[in-house]
Amino acid sequence: MAFTMRERCLYTKGVRKNVPKDLNNIKYSFLGKKSHYFYCFSFENDSLYVKIIKKLKIITFFTFFFLILLCIIHMMARICNKCNKLNSNPMRSLCPRCRHIKNWKYWEKRLLDGMCLERLKCPNKRVGNKHRCQACLTRMGDNKQKRMSILSDKGLCTECKKNKYMESQRNKAGGYKRCCQTCYLKRVSIRYFSSKDYWKQLLEMLTKQDYRCVYSGEILVLGANAFLDHIVSKKENPARYQDISNCHWVTEDINNMKSSLSETRFFDLCFSVTRHKDS
Repeated sequence: MAFTMRERCLYTKGVRKNVPKDLNNIKYSFLGKKSHYFYCFSFENDSLYVKIIKKLKIITFFTFFFLILLCIIHMMARICNKCNKLNSNPMRSLCPRCRHIKNWKYWEKRLLDGMCLERLKCPNKRVGNKHRCQACLTRMGDNKQKRMSILSDKGLCTECKKNKYMESQRNKAGGYKRCCQTCYLKRVSIRYFSSKDYWKQLLEMLTKQDYRCVYSGEILVLGANAFLDHIVSKKENPARYQDISNCHWVTEDINNMKSSLSETRFFDLCFSVTRHKDS
């Protein structure tokens, strides 16, 4: 006995109104009981159109399930889509090496075309030998000044953003780099020795000198008048230029006066000046 479309819909929805009593064409479930859900998969007494629709639904369901299963297996296997090798990050389709090659080729193309390298889709050309356009350079400079001003107003170092900056740099402009003692010594270490690892030795040297100039005895203040001077200048012995034992702390005026002179020549000039003045 065939069901009409309305009767089939009512039965599948659980509405037992005007449903015939002959339900022999309904298949049995795996529990051995008659279930109205299995009637949807029954092809008895259906037209060709209904059979095709049911088959398409079943095919779509299993196809979608198979695709999800493939995605899960692919994520668990951690395979790169391009080189088919193991991927260390399963959440990405490409391994780090393939991503690096892809990004490098894109940036190389923009570099050869003379485009700005600050942003991915910046339409402007680069300025001179720099890698950014004028608009990006201006924007970066303004943002940097704002960040420094905010940190300076809070009294924090503009480099480490943790310690308070030195009192000797309080009178500098808000957008200027105000740094703490540690960051200042690290900056001096990088300038003279190409590494920031010597900042503790520079601090010990300053402590041994009792924060006074070696030649004049004036009080040294970091960030104000304290400068690092070479005992043997680079002109006399370039090999000892980055030797920390060849350095000591002096004032800015003494450093400018001594310049590239040796200690002997510098003392002779000082004595000759004082003798001439006394005579």
